[in-house]
Amino acid sequence: KTTTASASQLNDFFFEANDVAKKYGSTTQEIIQSASDWSRLGYSLADSKQMAKLSSQMKSISPGMTIDEATNGMVSAMKAYGIEADQVLDGLMSKVNKIGNTAALTNSDIIVGLEHSASAMKAMGSSLEENIALFTAIQEISQNASKSSNALRSVSLRVRGYNEETEELDENLTNITGDVIDLTKVASNNYKGISLFTDETQTEYKDLYQYFKEISEIYDEIAAKPRQELLEKLFGKTRANFAYPYVQQCA
Repeated sequence: KTTTASASQLNDFFFEANDVAKKYGSTTQEIIQSASDWSRLGYSLADSKQMAKLSSQMKSISPGMTIDEATNGMVSAMKAYGIEADQVLDGLMSKVNKIGNTAALTNSDIIVGLEHSASAMKAMGSSLEENIALFTAIQEISQNASKSSNALRSVSLRVRGYNEETEELDENLTNITGDVIDLTKVASNNYKGISLFTDETQTEYKDLYQYFKEISEIYDEIAAKPRQELLEKLFGKTRANFAYPYVQQCA
């Protein structure tokens, strides 16, 4: 249903799928289903077979992850960051696995985080590496991948004046940039505050990683009350306390 491959090609693929399943501890049905999912997204049979293999490999090095979860997270990251099928191993999987092996979170956490935040973070100019880094900072504290990724997605929308629920411009958020500048005016930046934009014309956004890094560098200089107001402006009242340790961790 999802490919124009001949009966002979599909027959060969069945035996290839069986070999891949044995190698990575999946079932033949899972490999075929994964290839079908990739094919449905427009990938050729050759690329679909390769991606099904990589999805299974991602699952095998990630305790607790299903092949469907691996596929969904990889699709989100690939689409958001323009990663081609032949770039996935080094351009995505190795980066996820490196952090999963060295930080206080799992590969599965990162994949969930990318699935929910990749498109919004890319829209704010963050690279895949920066997306993973920011997610790691918050996930190591929260230990809740869903909340961590939703917080990233929320702030990326809020700083552009969008309501995270409706994803539409919200009059209550249109002044957030000015408010944040006022709340981040401290001695070390000559009381100029931290701007979301790269220059005075306010036509180009800073990427979210750079923006938070600059805020984290002066965060300790902000008094308690404006600090709380700052977190509410950036993350919303329901996530402000949740975000408090995150901004510190970004330093």
